[in-house]
Amino acid sequence: MASCRESQKPTRCELRARDLKILADLFLHRVMSRDQLIALGYFGSVPRCNNRLRKLQDHGYVRRYCHLARGSGSQALLSLGRSAAAIIANHLELPEEDVRLQAGRDAPTMFLEHTLGLVDLRILFGKAALNLELLAYDWLPEPLCRHEYSVRRGSAWIKCVVKPDAYVHWATAGETRAFMIEFDLGHVSQRAFQRKAQAYRRYHADGAFTEAYAHESFDVLTVTTSERRLGNLSMVAGTGGRPQFLFTTLSDLREKGAAGVIWTNGQRTVSLFGGAS
Repeated sequence: MASCRESQKPTRCELRARDLKILADLFLHRVMSRDQLIALGYFGSVPRCNNRLRKLQDHGYVRRYCHLARGSGSQALLSLGRSAAAIIANHLELPEEDVRLQAGRDAPTMFLEHTLGLVDLRILFGKAALNLELLAYDWLPEPLCRHEYSVRRGSAWIKCVVKPDAYVHWATAGETRAFMIEFDLGHVSQRAFQRKAQAYRRYHADGAFTEAYAHESFDVLTVTTSERRLGNLSMVAGTGGRPQFLFTTLSDLREKGAAGVIWTNGQRTVSLFGGAS
């Protein structure tokens, strides 16, 4: 993809704590827009955001580019620049080669809507956390909540992998709640979603979740495209055992916000902050 702006000759750029958080987020989410960075609270205005991003771009820490899949006139996308690879690898305690392989690359076209949509979900949940004054609130992108573990089945050790799109937890009135997030755009078959549900149930039953997160249990929140898709996935996931699988549509979540949207397991409805009906 062609760069939207030619980088200027860098002079000097001292990275601040905020810059490191931005660069880490660009790596963990792969791609973001300027407006998403502002919505996440990194900047209070468009001019301040543009000025700082231009400085980071000029030094190769941020890459700004136009993606053809977004169409003409769309806001440019931001990703981690190559100059930031070693810095972010050290900051996140990851192998530098893993970070360097991603730095400077376009987000894959087939995953672009899903990738940007997950940032939007993070923004919606973050707004609810702020408005409701939730305690111990935290959101982890996929690279930080992907978990490989081994468990003994009979006489053999089996390697298991759980790959949620995100993980979120918070505390209110002495109660801590934890959720795995699935963002479904209708590209996964029902059989594949059923396997994913089974993997989550094994994760809970094996005690691997508690070992990793120090919480007793979790539920799975799935945001999907339509009521019809919601009904199909809820039937596939089932309602028995733990974790509980709760569903809502993206349009409802955007309209009502994370604090007001109603979730369902296919049989009953639940508000995450107001009990069940």
